[in-house]
Amino acid sequence: MGRTSRGGKRPYLPPVKNVEVGKPNVRKRLIVITILFAIGIVGIGMGIFFSRQWEDGWKIVESDNVLGCASEISFHYYLAGEGAAERSKEVARLYTELCAKEDIAYSLKETGNGNLAYLNAHPNETVEICPELYGTLEKLKKYGCRYLFLGPAYETYEGLFSCSEDRETVDFDPVQNSELADEFRQVAAFAGDPGMVDTELLGGNKVRLKVSDPYAAFAKERTLHNFVDLRILKNAAILEDMAAVFAEKGYTDGYMQTADGFGVNLKAGEEFLINVANAGDGIIAQLRAEPPVAFAALRDYALTDSDKWRVYTFADGSVRTIFLDPEDGLPKTAALHDLLLLSKEKGCLELAALGAEIFGKESFVPEKLPEKGLTSVWCEGRILHMRGERVKAAELAGGYKISE
Repeated sequence: MGRTSRGGKRPYLPPVKNVEVGKPNVRKRLIVITILFAIGIVGIGMGIFFSRQWEDGWKIVESDNVLGCASEISFHYYLAGEGAAERSKEVARLYTELCAKEDIAYSLKETGNGNLAYLNAHPNETVEICPELYGTLEKLKKYGCRYLFLGPAYETYEGLFSCSEDRETVDFDPVQNSELADEFRQVAAFAGDPGMVDTELLGGNKVRLKVSDPYAAFAKERTLHNFVDLRILKNAAILEDMAAVFAEKGYTDGYMQTADGFGVNLKAGEEFLINVANAGDGIIAQLRAEPPVAFAALRDYALTDSDKWRVYTFADGSVRTIFLDPEDGLPKTAALHDLLLLSKEKGCLELAALGAEIFGKESFVPEKLPEKGLTSVWCEGRILHMRGERVKAAELAGGYKISE
């Protein structure tokens, strides 16, 4: 039963008490609010001030466009002393500008501005191409590198690295597909013959991509278009282009490295440590190098997430890498898992050209690598081998020895 008053059935209510409430002191409250507001403004101001104070040291330089080659490059620059903040902005601005140029120059997908796609679209015509691409073609011809002419094979083979299941790979993998293997062998035969395909450099950024009638007919029958494709040489070419511009502008206090293992250090006067990897054990040594130095760390396995575009691993553990043997155009079970090339004299592009000719084959012949102006480093078991100009090891993992 509910509680009621004695005189009726209305709900019982307790007697009302009179409570005196003092008048609010508005003036005091305004003073407190004003003080707190002032403290907040000062705090925010100090936070902004200190956040903008420059701290000398190594900085990561980023491009305004994070796509394209910028997503493949790690760029570190040392900034210190008077004007460091201003130099930081200039380095970032120049880097953004160069990334945009390089992406256009070596694009195979969008034709424009005398780029690689434009060159491929105009075989047997004299065309003017961008200076970056012309310079790269000129260097590769000087090195005697023919790897860039394997383009039609890569046009098909690159589809392998987009596969998510083994059953999807047969249309792109010449190891499984005998018809494709025959096509790749024919591409390699054409690519190795200057009479079938070559670049005629005419000066003034003018070039003629010469393609023979038999090769043109072969490509048309199979709907192939890219007679020239830098592929594993591309990032090396980009770093070399960028390094040259930064050096010309006097910005030499940094180093750049790509996700696929190419690097250049421009900061002279300071010792630079370069990692040596051995598949399965990871980093097993660090070598001391005196900048400026360029290096190429080649591997046949996935080291980072970005390697999914360069390595495909089957369910049984076998792998296909981005490397094709220029002799027959086929991917091979590599004799080496890791090969490090470094030099004070040779640039990234020349190191990449050397590596393309020797890495990713069934047998490794170190004698094919020059000794002058180059240091070649690789492991056989737990023995670290070094050919050419020797460099000192700063660190060596336990159980490993350096060959004499």
